[in-house]
Amino acid sequence: MAAKHDDQPGALVGWSSQDLGDRILLRLENVTSPPPHASGDVHCATLLMNKQQAVLLGEYLYKASGETDTHRRRPGLIDRLFAG
Repeated sequence: MAAKHDDQPGALVGWSSQDLGDRILLRLENVTSPPPHASGDVHCATLLMNKQQAVLLGEYLYKASGETDTHRRRPGLIDRLFAG
């Protein structure tokens, strides 16, 4: 049986996550209609991923947004001393 596939774009209105040890449960909430919203207008997608997938998703979103990753390591002392 084929899975239902819904490609209708929606606006992200909320999310939550739960740490399950070596996995993360990510719940995304979106709406596909303009406000005001009724409780039935909020659609949820629940994703189970391993922590490496979560890291890759986070890095992808940083890059896609054009933001700088705030968790990058600071260059070592030698690199700072000899930097141009």
